[in-house]
Amino acid sequence: MKRILIIGGALLTLLVASVLALPFIIPHDFIAGQLKQAVKAETGRTLTIGEAPRLVFWPDFAVTLKDVRLSTPPGMYEGQVAQMDEMRIRVEVASLFDRRLDIKELHLIRPKLSLVIDGEGRPNWIMARPGNAEETSGGPGIQTGSIAPVTIEDGDVRFLDERSGKAFMAEKVDLTITLGSLTGPVAVKGSLKALGDDIDLAFSAKTPTELAAAGSPLSLAVKSKRLDFAFSGLAAMQDGLALDGTITAASNSLRELGRWAKIQVPDGPGFGPAKINGQIAFAGKSLKLRKAKITLDGLAAQGDVALNLGTRPQVNATLAFDTIDVNRYLPPQDATPEAVAGQTGWSAAPIAFTGLGVVDAKLKLTANKLLYRTLTTGKIAIDATLKNGKLDATLGQIALYGGKAKGRLVLDGAAKMPAVQMTLEAKGFDGLRLLKDYAGLNRFEGVAGASLNLSGRGRSQQELVSSLNGTASFSFANGAVRGIDIEAMVKAVGTNILTGWRQGPDAKTPFDALSAGFTVVNGIATTNDLNFTSPVLSVSGGGLVDLPRQTLNLKVNPTLTLAAAQNIDLAGLAVPIIVKGQWVNPKIYPDIAGILDNPQAAYDTLRKIIGEGTTASLKEKGEAIKQQVKGKVADEIGKALGDDQAGEAAGNAIEEQGQKLLKGLFGNGE
Repeated sequence: MKRILIIGGALLTLLVASVLALPFIIPHDFIAGQLKQAVKAETGRTLTIGEAPRLVFWPDFAVTLKDVRLSTPPGMYEGQVAQMDEMRIRVEVASLFDRRLDIKELHLIRPKLSLVIDGEGRPNWIMARPGNAEETSGGPGIQTGSIAPVTIEDGDVRFLDERSGKAFMAEKVDLTITLGSLTGPVAVKGSLKALGDDIDLAFSAKTPTELAAAGSPLSLAVKSKRLDFAFSGLAAMQDGLALDGTITAASNSLRELGRWAKIQVPDGPGFGPAKINGQIAFAGKSLKLRKAKITLDGLAAQGDVALNLGTRPQVNATLAFDTIDVNRYLPPQDATPEAVAGQTGWSAAPIAFTGLGVVDAKLKLTANKLLYRTLTTGKIAIDATLKNGKLDATLGQIALYGGKAKGRLVLDGAAKMPAVQMTLEAKGFDGLRLLKDYAGLNRFEGVAGASLNLSGRGRSQQELVSSLNGTASFSFANGAVRGIDIEAMVKAVGTNILTGWRQGPDAKTPFDALSAGFTVVNGIATTNDLNFTSPVLSVSGGGLVDLPRQTLNLKVNPTLTLAAAQNIDLAGLAVPIIVKGQWVNPKIYPDIAGILDNPQAAYDTLRKIIGEGTTASLKEKGEAIKQQVKGKVADEIGKALGDDQAGEAAGNAIEEQGQKLLKGLFGNGE
């Protein structure tokens, strides 16, 4: 037994000594030669090693190679698919006795990978065994077994598809690649830097050797500060990249993401947080999203989107929104003195028309609600075409403040001076709510209708309104004019005719119908068919509406009906009324200048109103001021009424001298 132990110990000592002596017995160039032969046999490629390998034999066989280069596959262009400063390989020793290569570690330090698909669609990264390599006896006769994850440290990657010219570059690549075999499946996880962004990457392909042909099941997840993206489905690169599967993507700023992707996106509000998920089909320059769910700037939509990524992107979309909030894409309105005072004012801020030139589009949009400034609609359907910076939108259905409307908007943002054309037909809407929300005007209430056919040019809201030309009309039914009681005014003409009428906020003039038609030239709307009817009053007249300045200058003739006159002889009485000033709060007063043109008629009418007794008492003093009727007082009042500030100036002049004038009228009877 003792002898056996001695012999066993000697053999063990000899074995250990042999293993320890292997690095000194086996020449380095032999190891390098075996590696080159193995690579040649397995891949058909040429492996070049700049320095002699450094070997470790225990506990695993490990080789460290410096300045390593791997050629492209046979039959492709001359060049390298990879070169690296250092490559470390660790092999399971036990597997070598079975003539099998089980790789436990493959670590690439500062590699430079040049991934190319040539003009014939052949990728240079496939490590397939060449032709009849299995039948040749020139190789080392070692089979490739398991492959541990491949780690890449501080690498660079260059990708080029020679068929399309598409290229991609990444640096600071730190990846872990898990391979089932040299032909797949493959899984990649790590980080890199591309287009100036740090990107986390996760990628897997079931059959990577088929990516350049029939395709492979594939999943991809990309995360950066500008984009979170995930895809799962089938991918192929036979004729450029093609994807068919599901997608999710999110960005904190769609504008910044577009610029990162080298798409020109102009400055302006909106185009911030965005998210999308749905079924994707992508091939060449065509991308289609089916059953997509999209959110942009907090607005949600569902539908189908097709995008053609040509020199000029083109979008075809059918989307249903809950809300379309146009305000999120409009510049803020000016804080003008008029706005501070509670009036609307038109913004002088430039409108960002350049956004219309970014893409061409065909859009079918529906929404439960649309917001524009303070205007709110109900359900709306839009059929729009955008081409070369010109938008043509048909509003086929609009639920508008209890009524319905349809129209068309043409906006040419590519013209030297942007141009707008609009038509609108609306009926049955709440006139008070619409005018209050859109124009800050709360004077009229009732069931309303409107017709517009207008065009204009300008770079701002103010310029556009100032250039409007065309026609417009409106009608109200079963409503009221707020802030004024015209019936009471006419009945009190004897006492208030010369002092002006200052009505309270609770005053109203009910009506059965109110309508007018306008001709608009350079923002000035002119009408001569303003009509108002009620059981007690009818009004007709005309004048100007200055849209740019938001002012009125109207003259109307109210007439009491026979029933309203009751026992007072007012039937058929017409007292002209001036409505002048800012449309949110105009001055309203009688047309004194008109009455002065015919003192006899004024006398006869007013005598009936205030009675003969009053007239007789006034005659005693009439002669004293007779000449003033045609003299200084009349001139002063006429001048006051003719001035742009007629409302206030006339009121002051009339307060001071009006009673004298009336007494003169009554006194001479002329």
